[in-house]
Amino acid sequence: MDRNSEQAGAQLLAEQSGGRAFANTNGLSDIIDKVTSDSRYFYTLSYSPADSKMDGSFRAIEVNVAGGKYNLSYRRGYIALDAALPGSSMSTRNEKVQKLAGTSKAAFRTHTARQLLGIAAGILDGEMKRMAGDVQGSIEPFTRAVDLEKSLIYDEPEPLPFSPRHWLGAALLELKRFDEAERVYRDDLKEHPKNGWSLLGLKQALAGRGTDTASVDAELAAAWARADTWIRSSRF
Repeated sequence: MDRNSEQAGAQLLAEQSGGRAFANTNGLSDIIDKVTSDSRYFYTLSYSPADSKMDGSFRAIEVNVAGGKYNLSYRRGYIALDAALPGSSMSTRNEKVQKLAGTSKAAFRTHTARQLLGIAAGILDGEMKRMAGDVQGSIEPFTRAVDLEKSLIYDEPEPLPFSPRHWLGAALLELKRFDEAERVYRDDLKEHPKNGWSLLGLKQALAGRGTDTASVDAELAAAWARADTWIRSSRF
């Protein structure tokens, strides 16, 4: 995939989800100023679709403002899914992702669809098992996702803005397998130093073992000092 197609894909994704994509610039301060300005004024709108039939189709959304010309940023549509509809259940969708991961020839920079979609499918599979009460059963798909992440070639920026280790570590904590959880979080911190999600997980693993967490507490406080939301788990 060449740079132009990457940028076009990012631009399309940003536009369709109500965001903006910035490319070909190192002017971070200008970007921050634009983002700050754009987010200064916003409205939250909601509505109930007139068409109550959840048939899996894409429904476009269009917002118009009377009395002037405005540049609007908003989500451009949604997929009408019903959990009771055949083919639209979470498990069925996960099966489709896994199938696509095994058959797609697509790639993002040096990373194959098998790797990237495989990571996402592993996290989704594990999270479905965990939410269904099978925390033990979630360990295998989470571990599979971690193994796929390990196979990725070093690249900046990273192709995925999250690590499956965050889900694996959280599941191990639920099972009170604190030693294993500690290793998972320390492994992630080797690759992502000062990562707040892993620091929190490490703190919880050490606390579960009855180990002093003072040094980790300080690192976590520094890493999360400018955040406006405090997290309670390494799982997003």
